[in-house]
Amino acid sequence: METRGESSAAVAAHSFYISSPYLGLQKEREQVKQLITRRYHAYRDSYGGSTEPVVETCQGDVRRSDHYILILGERYGSRRPEHGSKSVTELEFEAAIESGRSPHAFFLNFVTDSRNGIERDPEAIQALEAFRKRVRKHCIPLDCQDMPDGRTGWEVFVEGITSLAASPPARPGDTQTPPNGRTYTTADLDAWVAQHHQALEQAFLAIPSVQQRRVHVPLDVRLTQAGAEAPSEPMLLQPEHLEQLLAHGASQVLLISGDGGTGKTSLAFRIARWLMEGQPGGVRRLPVLIETALAENETVADRAAAWLNAQLPGASKVLDPALVEALLRQKRLIPILDHVSELPEEARQRLLRHLPSGLVIATSRNLDDGYRERPLSRIEPLQIATDRLQSFFLDYLRQRGQGEALKDDDLVPAQNQLRRIVGDKPITALLAQMFIDDVIAKRRQGLLSGSVPELMLSYVKRVDTPSDPGMRQRAGMVIDGPLVQKALKVLALASHHQESPESRPRFQPLVFPTWLAERALAAADGLALALAEQRQALLGYLVALRLLHHPGADDSELRFPLDPLADYLAALRQLERLEADSAGDGSVWQGFLADLEGRSVEERELMRGFLLALRDCCVERSKGRALAMPPDAPDRLGRLGFLDPEEERYRLALQRARKWMWELGVPVASERRDAIAKLAAMAAEGADAGEQRAVRTVASERLALALRDGELPIEERSEAATVLGLIGGEVAVAALEQVMGEENQTVALRRAAAEALGLSAAGEGQSEKHRKEITAALELQLRSRAVDVLVGEESNWDQIDAELPLLQGAARALQLAASRELPLLGSGPGRVVPMLTLAALYKADSKMLECCTEVLEEVQVWRLPLPQGQQLEMVLVPGGEYTIGSPKGEAGKLECYSWTPESKELDKEPLRPVRLAPLAMARFPITQAQWAAVAGLEPGLKTAPGTFEPKGLWEAHGQPGCLPVDSVSWTVCQKWLAQLNRWLAEHWREQGLAGEAPDMRLPGEGEWEAACRAQSETPFQFGDT
Repeated sequence: METRGESSAAVAAHSFYISSPYLGLQKEREQVKQLITRRYHAYRDSYGGSTEPVVETCQGDVRRSDHYILILGERYGSRRPEHGSKSVTELEFEAAIESGRSPHAFFLNFVTDSRNGIERDPEAIQALEAFRKRVRKHCIPLDCQDMPDGRTGWEVFVEGITSLAASPPARPGDTQTPPNGRTYTTADLDAWVAQHHQALEQAFLAIPSVQQRRVHVPLDVRLTQAGAEAPSEPMLLQPEHLEQLLAHGASQVLLISGDGGTGKTSLAFRIARWLMEGQPGGVRRLPVLIETALAENETVADRAAAWLNAQLPGASKVLDPALVEALLRQKRLIPILDHVSELPEEARQRLLRHLPSGLVIATSRNLDDGYRERPLSRIEPLQIATDRLQSFFLDYLRQRGQGEALKDDDLVPAQNQLRRIVGDKPITALLAQMFIDDVIAKRRQGLLSGSVPELMLSYVKRVDTPSDPGMRQRAGMVIDGPLVQKALKVLALASHHQESPESRPRFQPLVFPTWLAERALAAADGLALALAEQRQALLGYLVALRLLHHPGADDSELRFPLDPLADYLAALRQLERLEADSAGDGSVWQGFLADLEGRSVEERELMRGFLLALRDCCVERSKGRALAMPPDAPDRLGRLGFLDPEEERYRLALQRARKWMWELGVPVASERRDAIAKLAAMAAEGADAGEQRAVRTVASERLALALRDGELPIEERSEAATVLGLIGGEVAVAALEQVMGEENQTVALRRAAAEALGLSAAGEGQSEKHRKEITAALELQLRSRAVDVLVGEESNWDQIDAELPLLQGAARALQLAASRELPLLGSGPGRVVPMLTLAALYKADSKMLECCTEVLEEVQVWRLPLPQGQQLEMVLVPGGEYTIGSPKGEAGKLECYSWTPESKELDKEPLRPVRLAPLAMARFPITQAQWAAVAGLEPGLKTAPGTFEPKGLWEAHGQPGCLPVDSVSWTVCQKWLAQLNRWLAEHWREQGLAGEAPDMRLPGEGEWEAACRAQSETPFQFGDT
């Protein structure tokens, strides 16, 4: 904690150099780094993940560190012939001794990496022993070995490092007086801040970048404190979360990292306002914004001092450098380094080498820009959750003083439109702000933007509205909207095309020199800016409207105020150039994509915003017209930008599923059933895998509760059962089996549960174990009960109604479950599927019907494959002699032929024998889905000729296309069969089957009646009526 009156020179972090052989000790090195930074000290590690570091660099870093830590295990390390075959580690040790650094040595008598941690070269083993003896002459190493008190060697090692980090030895110069003899106490610093606070706060808030981000809507972040092993859970950042950073005297970095548009800079300025207000802790602090690269010999402290000198009113002399250093060290002056990752590599390294003492806040697209040598805390702003979009819109409008601009009824359509245009990408704070501004601007007239590129251009149009129209008249030209848009695209691409050290475009929204801007404008086709004064006038206009700004103190550099705007404008221009340069064969595109795919992961992380912006532009421009762009370009760009299409679709599906889950609790039945239907569509077999996964994640337990909720209508509970069947999984199956077996539930609900179990067993995601368990439960249900009852005109029908539907549901479910594993027709024995039959025989003596059910156990079933994954279920009709027709005295027979007087005495269906060859016949009528699969193979047939339309969830989502096809003539059926036979002939061998493909046709009269009658002698196969 700080103590008022304490000298500012007394508090500073120590820096430790970590020296060891690289191979075999990575775990130990990482542990040391963590323990050092946990105590707010810094470390140097010249390896940086390389096994071949530059010796001179390592020795220089040793000399610049306060302390030297040596870790020796069972390896000597990389030997350098040019240095007498000494290892890099021993050469570092020599540098520590020569520079007066007392070594802190740890000899490890344990090995955590047996593969790489043991030396096997005899010469290296001998050199290691000699090195150990040399070390013992200069210090007393800590032998890290298992101890009699039970501590392991690892625990001894950790305790030793922890103790060293907690109480490091004093360094030379810790108590020295500054060169000018002046020492500033915390009281001196607080008094200086109080005197100049108002002027410096006003100056900071007047910076264009700060003004442009004066509205900040708080969103969830993840905070990782220095030394913490894992980030916090998502939370709203509060001033007290920064207390640890400010209270401790050690130098630290607070890195705000994330993609463009997530609000990194806005959050940094929000923190700056807290600091100026004295939050946390009641101590006022002053932020200093650094947006541009340091000059050759400039430090961050120099830049801060220059800004203070420029802003203080009536300053008669330059500030004392010792005062500036004390303000920085005591965290009264907080530098904010904005857009660090967008700096050129050389400038970024220069900035990192000249970080001052105290606290530094940095924003970057990188997770780590090289701050590993001092304690690093990280804040990651998160995207906007879909369920928070409306509240974000309202908070944003209130902060802008437009709280009444949109009514509640406007928010839902606005939210839905933003979801549509964003698609499978996260919604950032900037994107949501730009969209809601667009909605307000166009709510009375004009169409809303239909894509993110359109939204960016709409933003440019909205900003390009000068209060004085005369501003457009400059240098003998009129600066109109089209000129502004094209110029901005040219400038954005020029910024993105600045080259890396490897002489390749960096594709990042970089600061760019004014001369580069003028050169790009002069070279662009169609701008007609031949005169230098015209180009300068246009740049001045763009700066005046804040579509560009000068980040530094002079006018030599330019920058786009919003990174995503720069990315999208550059992407639009890049797409125009690729299309203009293409010869139609896609070669220019392929070369461009190949170059991007050859970039390293680190490069692509920095250009991710541009890559995804170009992907969006490609998708938008490809609508409605042909492009030279390869069809797979958007997907390739998405992968380059680390966009996992499946995970993004899952994330968006999760948001939709949660929305429908919310609506399951509303008191309006029609809205609840609509929500169930939406969930069914997401869970259906043809739905996206991300949608199916999302519904399974959020809906199973809630729908299981709805299934058992006796206060809900049966129809609603039955639909919940259908969705549970589509979802599958342990929760769904357990709920369905429970309801199916409960005698106190209605038979309709129990049948729905049974059929849903069949859906679950037939589903793709069901495990084999669950499938067998479901089948066993259904077969038990089918066999454990039977209908055997005499019914009259008004008696005992209720008993059939109470028993038969459940049996029918179980039988249907078993058919669905078996359909997944039926053997191919012609591949061997079929699968026996239990089938339910119902017989209704007339008893003349009692004038009643005897209704009874029976489960057939011997019928084998095969499958015949159809296009698009459809199949026919086939059964074998044995060959032999059959009797068809009906006897003369059969009740009801003559009714069929009494339409004309002359037909009354005719017997058109006499009993007669027929001999049939064996044949296979489809179990069920051809369904709409089966018809469409074959009809779509060739032109000429309608894929949906019928009139039946699906009603309810089962027909729409449970078994889509399961209704029988209708309204087709005999001639049309023959064409359909011909297409099917041609397809079977082409694909039969692909199924692994020998012989000829079966010839499919309509059955003849004898075949149909023999199969349908199934050797029964009653008027109907199932009995007398």
